[in-house]
Amino acid sequence: MIQRETFTRPMSTEASISGPSTVAKADPVRLRILEALSVSDLCPCLLREITGVTDSKLSYHLRILENAGLARSMRSRNWRIYSLARPRKEKKVDR
Repeated sequence: MIQRETFTRPMSTEASISGPSTVAKADPVRLRILEALSVSDLCPCLLREITGVTDSKLSYHLRILENAGLARSMRSRNWRIYSLARPRKEKKVDR
């Protein structure tokens, strides 16, 4: 009987040091999405044409960008429109 070995891949130091936005930008599809959104707000059907990926892959990549705080979605009647997330202003702490 062959025993199954458990392999654990160590976390790369780059992923552990960098933030979620850096990891989100590591994929060429997500970079194309960000480039397209930098020009205009877009619906998923146009993003699918630009990237050439399936609906499920596009949804996966958009979710990663949203979770990283790089993109946001708005609902407009029956449409969902994606845009770049606006950077948050940091609060000044008076000491």
